[in-house]
Amino acid sequence: MFVKKLIPIAVKNQWHFLKSKVKRSIKYSKPVDLFEYDKNLYWMDPRDIKYATKHGLHIIENENKILNGNWDYPYIKFNDLDVYISIRNRIENGIEWKETAFYKRVSSEINKGISKWGCENLEQLDHRFASIDVLIQDMRTNGYRTEKYNDEITVNISREGLVLLNHGRHRLACAKLLEIKKIPIKITARHKKWAKLKQEVLNYATQNNGMVYAPICHIDLQSIPSQHQGRFEIIKSNLGISSGKLLDIGSHWGYFAHKFEDMGFNCTAIEQNEECFYFLEKLRKSSKKNFKAIKEDIMSFLGKPQKFDVVIALSIFHWFIRKKDTFQKFKIILSNLKMKEMFFQSHSQNHTLMQNAYCNFSPEDFVNFIIENSCLDAFKLIGVENNRKIFKIYKTN
Repeated sequence: MFVKKLIPIAVKNQWHFLKSKVKRSIKYSKPVDLFEYDKNLYWMDPRDIKYATKHGLHIIENENKILNGNWDYPYIKFNDLDVYISIRNRIENGIEWKETAFYKRVSSEINKGISKWGCENLEQLDHRFASIDVLIQDMRTNGYRTEKYNDEITVNISREGLVLLNHGRHRLACAKLLEIKKIPIKITARHKKWAKLKQEVLNYATQNNGMVYAPICHIDLQSIPSQHQGRFEIIKSNLGISSGKLLDIGSHWGYFAHKFEDMGFNCTAIEQNEECFYFLEKLRKSSKKNFKAIKEDIMSFLGKPQKFDVVIALSIFHWFIRKKDTFQKFKIILSNLKMKEMFFQSHSQNHTLMQNAYCNFSPEDFVNFIIENSCLDAFKLIGVENNRKIFKIYKTN
């Protein structure tokens, strides 16, 4: 015991990190079919394709390849490309193609004898730019038609999980600028490091009846079935505010933080479980989200007053009423939470976890307990998911 006390905290943390990494590697290293849930086409909001591979990969030679190396770096911001800027100037300002940076760059190289974009001379180049005008008009009138364009937009997945445009810059630019909500894409290649994470996620699902806990937003993982569906839509349709600070208690892999950040909320995701936090952080980085991810016991985090506009507490609070000591602490953290509204999902009273529990509220009694010990004073039932009721608890003044 005395020797343990002499070991520096940094060394202990590093040792703990290495042990966790080895345990996770053993638990989730079973070979799996990475393409088990894949479909020929994915549907994606074009606004979510924010980056492009600097040097595109051949879409046939590299299809479904797992590639190591640095092919995914450096990547570039799509909206900074002269292709996007020029098409934007054409659509929004009616600027002639010959006055755009994209045309000037390509025509300059053709004049040097370099074949570009399948063109050997300026006459062929003008014909290609005229085809973009046809594309713009067709997409403006008919939306994005897969049967029309045939050759789909393709993306690559970087080591971190970033979606990088590979092929189809003109169509993606048009779709973004014409505010088309969803477009079909195909994935050409994945980085080996991302494939390892996907393998871990699929192994997790295999060990949990083929499902993850909540939907995953990432395009390469969203086809994996989840235990919970529809809770976000229920909450979204009952929100009393459209922006502000949001706290997700027991965030698991961060699904709600992803979704509410997209809506404009400043999100904080609290998750104590080390394994869950590992996936939460990986998925947060894969989409370059800005929400705060905190690995901490909620009792500790709310040991002092905290102010949020919205609090998400889904199937989590029953953990605090199973024992007398945590029950008393639970009252304190409720009083420390200054909020406008809470979305609460009750537990199942018949669950084996609640056998011999210190307290085992019915859904309505649990809501009343929250009101008695918090700044909230009213509630309404807003939905049921997996036989568990979801309530909105809120302030009326």
